Amino acid sequence: MSDQRTLTVRRILVAAWLFVAIGPATPVSAQDWVQLTSFQTGLFPAGSKVRMAMEGDQLVLAVSHAAGGTVEVRQRHQGGFEQWGIIGSEQSTVPWFGNAVALRQGLLAIGSPAAQAGGPFTGEVRLYALSDIPGEDVLDLR
Repeated sequence: MSDQRTLTVRRILVAAWLFVAIGPATPVSAQDWVQLTSFQTGLFPAGSKVRMAMEGDQLVLAVSHAAGGTVEVRQRHQGGFEQWGIIGSEQSTVPWFGNAVALRQGLLAIGSPAAQAGGPFTGEVRLYALSDIPGEDVLDLR
């Protein structure tokens, strides 16, 4: 009798919500929050991690897992008023691609702590310049 194992792949729907504070903050009361929008990025394996970074009207949404990851760059007012259209995306099969993201002054850093291109336990950070040239891919690997 052979030992057979069944692999069950569960997928989760990743969603992110964007809220904004309204009204003045006072020391004695909390601000009210209003949901502006939500994003659904698709189905990913159970155990996936979601990371976000935001600067101005740009939002980076990353979903990473043991088999890779996806990073989306969204821009406010793309496709209409208060719409957050995808202006660029990057996918990789590098384990945990997108486990860390940082956005600052047009540069996007995407971390993959389990990448082993430089040897075991080395990790990787990819640095992208966000292009604002029409028709060009917004993510340009530097």
